[in-house]
Amino acid sequence: MLPRKKYLRVLCLSMATTFAASTLISAPAQAITGYTPPVTVNEISVTPVSSMGTLSTGKRTTILLPAQTVSPFTLAGLTWVGPVSLGTEFKVRVRESGVWSAWFKLEYGEYQGVGKDGTESTDTRVGSDPLLTGLADGVEVVMENTSAVVPSQMKVTLVNSQVTKQDRNLGQQSIRMATTDTGMQSQAVAALVGAAVSPQGALVARPRIVTRAEWGADETWRDPVPRVGTTLLAGIVHHTASTNNYTADQAPAQMRNLYAYFTKSLNYADMGYNFLVDKYGTIYEGRSGCAVGAVDCDSASVPVQGAHTAGLNINTFGVSAIGNYDVLAPENPGAMVESIASLMAWKLAPYGLDPNATASILSTDTSGSSKFSAGQTAITQVISAHRDVGKTVCPGRYLYPYMAEIRARATTLLAPVIQGVSVAPTLVNGTGTDSVNVSAIIPANATWSVDVKNADSGAPIQAVTGTQVTSGPVSYAWDRKDSAGALVPIGRYAVTVNASIGGVALPSATNVISVASLPQAATQVGFIRSSSTKTKVSWIADTANPAPVTAHYYRVSTNAGSTWSPWTLSKDPSFSATWNLNSSYLVEVKSANALGESAVTSASYKVANFAPPLPAAVTAVNYKRLSKNRVTVSWSPAATEYASSGYYYRVAKNGGKYGKWTKSSGMKTAVTLSKWKKNQTYKIQVKTRNVSGYSPTVTSSYTAR
Repeated sequence: MLPRKKYLRVLCLSMATTFAASTLISAPAQAITGYTPPVTVNEISVTPVSSMGTLSTGKRTTILLPAQTVSPFTLAGLTWVGPVSLGTEFKVRVRESGVWSAWFKLEYGEYQGVGKDGTESTDTRVGSDPLLTGLADGVEVVMENTSAVVPSQMKVTLVNSQVTKQDRNLGQQSIRMATTDTGMQSQAVAALVGAAVSPQGALVARPRIVTRAEWGADETWRDPVPRVGTTLLAGIVHHTASTNNYTADQAPAQMRNLYAYFTKSLNYADMGYNFLVDKYGTIYEGRSGCAVGAVDCDSASVPVQGAHTAGLNINTFGVSAIGNYDVLAPENPGAMVESIASLMAWKLAPYGLDPNATASILSTDTSGSSKFSAGQTAITQVISAHRDVGKTVCPGRYLYPYMAEIRARATTLLAPVIQGVSVAPTLVNGTGTDSVNVSAIIPANATWSVDVKNADSGAPIQAVTGTQVTSGPVSYAWDRKDSAGALVPIGRYAVTVNASIGGVALPSATNVISVASLPQAATQVGFIRSSSTKTKVSWIADTANPAPVTAHYYRVSTNAGSTWSPWTLSKDPSFSATWNLNSSYLVEVKSANALGESAVTSASYKVANFAPPLPAAVTAVNYKRLSKNRVTVSWSPAATEYASSGYYYRVAKNGGKYGKWTKSSGMKTAVTLSKWKKNQTYKIQVKTRNVSGYSPTVTSSYTAR
């Protein structure tokens, strides 16, 4: 909120930063769209009417504006020139949808206004905090004090800007960003255009900022040339002390309302705050840093002087959370903290400032609103809250506790790290000549390396090193050769980008790439009969290739290959078919991976009379201890042309009687048994069955240890 004298909420966010040699990478230019939705500003001069009675508090009520119908509005405020009698309160009520609201107290500060040059001045208008409302068409304003003295040149300001299609589009973006797991600002991490670089080598991504052109600022309302500082010393966090009851669609219209109130009613040079953040975490550009009509000027990156913190506007910037956070807690604290911290880190980076350090700022305040009078040096944290330096509760009792979290997150974002790591392609045909291209953004003064190792054995393959003088990109093309100059075989390889500054290692980044081939041709095509006409065809596909098989295909010929059925996709390396007795069939199968298709494998089969013999006995009975009383027993079925209908087992303990035969679930060739006691010997019998009967029984024993 606006600067106040004491015990009042304030709309403010200020952050101190010193200007150091630094850069912004490819800072984007502002687009000029001509999008300026209509904003109506209705200023009504006050004609006071004193009431006859006296309140129980000893105060008298003065009607400043009697209840009346007015043009629709969504913001109400009061402005005046000069001092206000001690203890004066202003109250307003509005009519929405035909119903009058309760009385709202309009907070204000006894301070000198802020002139168009950004300095405090006695001849500029002073104002209350704006009351953001729903669409209203009626208003009444009263004053309560003991003197009945009305401030000079008092006016009631009513502002309205309706929600537009552009606002709704921005609102939907805000909702999507606020409800993602990563939060709004983390979506911008990969976007290095406009990133800020610190002298320490940190590369801080530019957060998503809704520009003035996007929210519809009318650039004719502001001073054509902004007042720009020489450095940044601190950033200060505020709140607007306005309603929290707004939707994402309404937030851009609120920006236009606030902009109109600052420039049209308070006669500020521009919006008071440098940036604003709505409750969904969307960042809006506030005061412009570019001259009207400037080309290739990135306003958000300019250290423009705002009007947000009495006495401490020079070489600081203010970020204000839209809402009253002395009354309600943030609805989306994670999104709001991430947005404010990301913005802080991005603004601080070029000046090499530590969010946990302190800044020394010379105060110019003569209004009494600041804790530091003109000529005094304010010692405050680089990321401060308005209440740390001003006589106010801003940014509110519910947002202030998040200041430590904002500093901690900004500190993390300002730490030098390897960014923008890219390794491509991640799948390479071993028979080709393609190189693997590695790139990354390396911090300044870092020693870096790219190490290639066998991903399975860890054996070193190749390495390259270098030193980065300034923060920027590094590229390396690995020709898929080892240190001896030989091409590496098919396999998986780990490509790691490392960096260290002053002997301190930064977190590395590893990507695994595969040097692979087309799938090997299928093997062991087999045919298993389940009835006189039903046959299951199966085969073994390539499983050793670093590029796994992703699809299986088959086709069938009934005339020795003269004609074929279409190639059919199969989820597994098998299919079932209904074939005629005494007929011959030719089958072809193939596999595919990301590089292409395998060679074709062929097999033939003649459907003879269905007369399956008894099945052969199972083989290779094995035991695996899972815990002190649980054991898995498994077995291998014998090869057969005829399908089995089930596997059966039974158990005996210490030479006792066997239990009942039990069929394993779902044709599984393993079963887990429990309650096996230590030092007890168990016998298990296993057999299988087909349509002709049971196989011989296989007996095996196991002693639990």
